[in-house]
Amino acid sequence: MKLSSSALLALAISSITASAYAENVSQDFVPTELNATSAQAETKGFIEGQSLSGTTRNWYANELKRRNDRFSYNHNGVDTSTPRRINWVQGTILNYTSGFTEGTVGVSTEVAAYNAIALDRDRKDIAGKNNRTLTHSDGDAVGQWSKLGLANVKFRVSNTTLTAGRQNFSTPIVDVIGNRPLPSSFEGVSIHSEEFNNLSFDAGSFDRVSPRTEQSLSKFSSEYNSNGAETDRVSLVGANYQPLK
Repeated sequence: MKLSSSALLALAISSITASAYAENVSQDFVPTELNATSAQAETKGFIEGQSLSGTTRNWYANELKRRNDRFSYNHNGVDTSTPRRINWVQGTILNYTSGFTEGTVGVSTEVAAYNAIALDRDRKDIAGKNNRTLTHSDGDAVGQWSKLGLANVKFRVSNTTLTAGRQNFSTPIVDVIGNRPLPSSFEGVSIHSEEFNNLSFDAGSFDRVSPRTEQSLSKFSSEYNSNGAETDRVSLVGANYQPLK
């Protein structure tokens, strides 16, 4: 209960801070119209629009369980309890994105390499298999590992883009989780359309997820229950409408 109270307090403080600095905005109604400009018409070209970027994140977590609750790890073949769990990982992303080719239908590609290094490899600290530090079946940390985090091809007509392959995708239903050393990503097909000034559409169908702390692809599952429920595919469609300024 103490953890829940702390989380609620943090959210409350964040809300107060946001409202304190909020600016007055117009509440005038905005009519829905076709966009006067086309992103594809303004493309710079496959090579001219390319970019290469890199990011790195040092992530550390130290958890302590109170009362009778405990973590557990394998110590010389014996399941041993411990009140503390420590994870310390360095994550690095190298991302290449091309520009879109010129013409009615533009083509682009995106590739990103993900790498993780376990800075704390003590079996007792990691305290068993979890979704923070990648481990072997015996609980020992995988010292260094890499994977292809993103690999997709994009096709664009006007302001509508179809993406096929491993990709980032962010909606209220399916969303990338980026609060660890490396983010998750999804394998499938998606469409994002912004043909109107204040109305956009998203649709997607994904059959696998690349989790934050796994080298391979997995079925979709929930981290917030223990029934082991999984699904082979997640599909969705939605709209984002902003009627007021």
